[in-house]
Order: sequence, then C-alpha cells, then structure tokens
Amino acid sequence: MFGSVIVERAEAADLDEIGGLLAEGAAWMHAKGTPAWTYAEIAPAALAARIAEGAFICARSEGTIVGVCMLSRVDLEFWPDDPLGEAGYLHRLCVRRSFAGARVTPLLVDWCVRAARAWRCKALRLDCHPNLRGLYERLGFTYVDTRTIQTRGARTIVVDRLQISLRAPSLDLALS
Repeated sequence: MFGSVIVERAEAADLDEIGGLLAEGAAWMHAKGTPAWTYAEIAPAALAARIAEGAFICARSEGTIVGVCMLSRVDLEFWPDDPLGEAGYLHRLCVRRSFAGARVTPLLVDWCVRAARAWRCKALRLDCHPNLRGLYERLGFTYVDTRTIQTRGARTIVVDRLQISLRAPSLDLALS
C-alpha cells in the first residue's frame, strides 16, 4: 500500500510542503465542522520560525511528507498554569488525507512521547476540538478538561485538553 514511514524533525526546505499539508488539513477539518487553525496561523513566516526552532516533526514516506505535528516545551495559550518543564505540548497534528488510516498519527504521537520523556516531562499534553477527543483517547490520551480560550488571534474557541502520563515504567523487582 504505502512505503515505510520515517519520523524526524523538519528542515527549512520542508516549509512549502508543510504549509500545503496544513492548508489541506485545515480545509478538510473546516468542511467537517471541526475548525482547527486559521490560515494566518499557518502562514509561511510563522511556520518558518517554528521549523527553525525545531518544533515541527515530519512523517515521510518515499520522500513525501505524509504527516506533521509541532512539539514544544511551553504552551502559554492553552496550558498557561503549567510549571515550566512539566510537559511537552503537541499541536498542529495533520495527516495527508491519502494516508488517513495508515498509522501515521500513532507514529507521530509515539515520537513526541519519546521526545517528551527525554526532556524528563511528566506528561505529553494537547488541546483539540471536542470532535477529535475520541481519536486522541484511542491513542492513549486521557481527558483533563474543556476550556473556552481567547486565542492570540482574537478567536474564542472551545477545546478539550488531554494528556498522556509519562511516568517511568515500573520495574518488576521481585526475585525469582
């Protein structure tokens, strides 16, 4: 069906492809009644800055970007009360429609979980439109709460906030 998928940090050369994929995803979600981000939020200048910071993660198949997400250490907009370093924050997860159901989303989430663990975070957190909550719960996220947020772009939105706990795996210390 599809070639193998590799997940890695985005590079500056990926800007146009990431922008196109996010625009495709935004249009699809809007048509489904699940608006996510505005086109201004995915403008080339904004994306270029986040790519340069190392925040964008890409899933590639045969050289084509088939999924993206952003991972950061701070989210003052949606998780303003979190202590610095407590969590990693997943945003802008988007999979090319032709790869929907091809396990790209779990690969991106797993990459982010491992990165947040490497940062010694207690959790990987995200916010999403309430219509997407079930998708993330199936990936292991648990519901935290629902918030009404005034975004920096002056939009008022309702989001569900979810997280995956990153407690260290327990060790079986029983002697046998």
